[in-house]
Amino acid sequence: MNQIMKIIKLSAALIFAAVMVSCNVAGNSSTTTESGEAEKVSPSDYSGIAYIRMDTLIHSYGMFIDLSDEFNKKGKSVEADLTQRSRSFEKEAIDFQDKVQKNLVTRYQAQTMEEGLQKKQQDLVAFRDNALASLQQEEAVMMNKISTVVMDFLKTYNAEKKYSVIFQSTANNPILIADPALDITEDVLKKLNEQYLAGKDVKK
Repeated sequence: MNQIMKIIKLSAALIFAAVMVSCNVAGNSSTTTESGEAEKVSPSDYSGIAYIRMDTLIHSYGMFIDLSDEFNKKGKSVEADLTQRSRSFEKEAIDFQDKVQKNLVTRYQAQTMEEGLQKKQQDLVAFRDNALASLQQEEAVMMNKISTVVMDFLKTYNAEKKYSVIFQSTANNPILIADPALDITEDVLKKLNEQYLAGKDVKK
């Protein structure tokens, strides 16, 4: 049961390869004003380098949220089914032990009932393993689908922005030090969600 719930709770970080897109290098390093104060910089001021906080992007992406809700419903349904089957088996096993202890069945009947319970236990374990495997496969397909959409979007996005390289930052693999001006997460997320919502409206 705990194994199923662990599968239901999606991993906090979706691992993407760094997005490397060849393009014209734009801009130079940051400059200072006559007073010596640093001017506000943009990603293009760093030779076309930018980064995305991938955890934030994925978990705030409408497609991820919608597909996660569907996946969680399936997971809860599987959990409920497994719970019901387990309780039914447990009840039958207790009933069998009670009959044996009270000598309400013959040795042959007890042996037949015990073999039947063993078969049901094996079926229950097989159901659990198959359910877990199915959920894992569905999760992998879901994450691959999201990954493909995001990567395709970034290619289109970068065709306009023309960054030389876009790095990712995740909780497990963070960018240790970077100017916040290089962070394009919010802009990408805004446009990504706009694209997703527009697609949902078209389907309606």
